[in-house]
Amino acid sequence: MTEVHINSTYADRQGGKALGLHLLRDMGYQVPDYFVVSHDDDSTSPEAIARFTRFATQTGRVAVRSSANIEDGAHYSFAGQFDSYLDVPADEIPARIADVRESITSDHVRQYTEAMGLAVDDIKMNVIVQQFEEPNAGGVWMGTGASGGRLEWVDGRGDAVVNGTAEPYFESYGQDGTMLAKNADLILADDSGRSVAEVCKEIQEKLGYNVDLEFCITKNGVQWLQLRKVTKDIETHSTPEAEEVLEALTINGEAASPYTASGTAYRLDQKGGIEWGMGKILIARATSPADMMYIMTAEGVVTRMGGMLSHSAVVCRELGKACVVGVDIDKIDHGSAVSIDGKAGKVFLS
Repeated sequence: MTEVHINSTYADRQGGKALGLHLLRDMGYQVPDYFVVSHDDDSTSPEAIARFTRFATQTGRVAVRSSANIEDGAHYSFAGQFDSYLDVPADEIPARIADVRESITSDHVRQYTEAMGLAVDDIKMNVIVQQFEEPNAGGVWMGTGASGGRLEWVDGRGDAVVNGTAEPYFESYGQDGTMLAKNADLILADDSGRSVAEVCKEIQEKLGYNVDLEFCITKNGVQWLQLRKVTKDIETHSTPEAEEVLEALTINGEAASPYTASGTAYRLDQKGGIEWGMGKILIARATSPADMMYIMTAEGVVTRMGGMLSHSAVVCRELGKACVVGVDIDKIDHGSAVSIDGKAGKVFLS
């Protein structure tokens, strides 16, 4: 097992995302070149501009990503809460750093921090500037114990997986490492033929805890973009509660957060006629950070797009709210009575 010891000064000036990248690199895995702009660094000085220019000259376009001191830790993911930018040219780096720093002032960040018992003033926003290469595929792994986990990916950029705007391919593995299910013809692998899931399991086994990994596949192989400890474990299988109501009109989806909820369906695309408030089940094609107010106060969340590893699903698990994804929401009427089982992946209509 690999142990990591980190002092508060390092966390304050590097942040959780940078720690994960450092750890991956130290373990011998391929991480695109990067550096960290600490929260109190001047990103507009001549020296800083010169550094950005030198780096971009060497690497080409860059990604500018958040690495707050309390982000991507063992307890709080801040999944999708802060802004990040891909394919950024050198002359835009200072502006994008400013945008990432400014994102801590958004309403949805305030709502998330309050729900977690934190305060915006606790946040020190460090920023990662990292080499960017247009990927052939990208996605996320989330561990479920021992050698188990779930891999979700899409062709092209993997941000569509975490943003919940795509229906990803997936592979699911039991705790002994054997495949339980997949929805693609082929197992995701790099050009050498090595399975991405096998590498994810290897990292997880070395660390000795469930990991949340973000990756992309480029012409240079698998590149690792994020490592954090899973803040809330995934649980997905049929439950007695689900079996008792199978005779009701049931819409099958994908389990994303193992809780149950009942309430009035509130469709984001049909807001009129019903006042938002307690007792509502949020129904949406997809959710974004701007919808955090709805997620925070909803009894549960149902989406058409996205997978189990999307940011909204991660946040629902952290908040203890039911979530089902991959649902045909056209079958759910605005204002109708709905029950959802986020462990069985089912929506029940009265």
